[in-house]
Amino acid sequence: MLEINIFLIKMEVNKTLIDLIEEKKFSEAAETFNKTPILDYETKNPIIKLNMFEYSLTLNKNPVFLRVLLNYISLINILFDQESKVEEFHQILFQFNAKFTFEEKNGFIKLILMAKSTIDVYNLIFQEKEKAFENVEPNIKQTIDFDFDKKEEESIGYTYQELARVFLNDYIIGRSKGNELPNLLFYIRSIDEIQNLIGKFFKIPSKLKIDLNEIITQSGVNEFDSIVLLKEDIIINENNPYFRYIKTVQGSNAVYEKLELKKDIIYIIEIKHSYTMNKKIVDIQDLAKSYMKLYNKNVYDIKEELNFQDFKILYFYNYFENLGYKNLSNLKLEQNKWKFLYLSPSCQIMPVTTLKKKVDVLEKKVEENKDKIDHMERDNALFKEKFKNLEEMLSKNKFAKGIEQKRNEEFIIAKDLKNKIEEEFQELSK
Repeated sequence: MLEINIFLIKMEVNKTLIDLIEEKKFSEAAETFNKTPILDYETKNPIIKLNMFEYSLTLNKNPVFLRVLLNYISLINILFDQESKVEEFHQILFQFNAKFTFEEKNGFIKLILMAKSTIDVYNLIFQEKEKAFENVEPNIKQTIDFDFDKKEEESIGYTYQELARVFLNDYIIGRSKGNELPNLLFYIRSIDEIQNLIGKFFKIPSKLKIDLNEIITQSGVNEFDSIVLLKEDIIINENNPYFRYIKTVQGSNAVYEKLELKKDIIYIIEIKHSYTMNKKIVDIQDLAKSYMKLYNKNVYDIKEELNFQDFKILYFYNYFENLGYKNLSNLKLEQNKWKFLYLSPSCQIMPVTTLKKKVDVLEKKVEENKDKIDHMERDNALFKEKFKNLEEMLSKNKFAKGIEQKRNEEFIIAKDLKNKIEEEFQELSK
């Protein structure tokens, strides 16, 4: 029964999304897509397919990443079916927090899809696991790693990351004060199918080509926990109850101070359950620089002029507060780009507590409405009984009126006949 319900809900959501796209209500469609954990769409001539991405070749696939990629592949094919002009297609795709871009390397280019993950996909995977991939080909399904139970540390990390993201969006940054940008980079294979789309679907500098002989050595995806572009300045004071420490690194020391976030700056947000400062963490700095270049490039001209240069890295962690600061001086860290923040574990409780309060309120309303519904049903039953009696009365009344009308008609005829007889009698008497 659960599977049927999931299937029916999925079909209904997909239908609504497609209807909105057909009606060109792209803002509403984008909101619906962000809340759609499964989007499966088949077309006879898809412009983009899973085998075009390096991630299709990766073993032990992260199910969250794969589900996000499959959803965007379906979305791209839906949009392309509805929009024949390639320029318009790329403009519309941008409204769904996604875009195609490219990087230059060794005289060749590498095409990339930038996409955005959502907590709805995350929740679906952890609740349903294999059921989230019912329509995926068996050879792909076999490569998905659902073994969260054995990876306890990774599972805890995911949970902390997603709850922290919800907390930041709802209680610190605020969903109205910034826009979430694509946080996943899916690398596209340099194959003949892609070569045939150059100039038609992808517009790149003519001097650059894809490397048809490339050797793939990476996993096919790069991830940032969250990326936000602020629409206004935000100041988080030191006494904010949900941050135990707000610190800026200066040399090998950490200094307490308020956190100031500025408008039109891209904030790369990294959230780690544990915290050990090492080269892998510092590499985020280089990845952030690459992200800025990729986000500013387009494979087709779109109306928005993208020219963002400044970024900051907000590194949130939930471990020993002072761990790792002593190692910073030995690493090539651009300290003006970083802010290290200890995010209190209470951030994990806050969304759950708020949700529980909302559920309690809803349950109370349900109980109140249940009593009202029972009362209305009783009233409705009484009304039906009264209505039935009224119908019978009206029916009887109509019959009585019919008899009376017939009697009046006969009385008139009899009266006319009587008058005629009297007139004839008077005539005969004369």
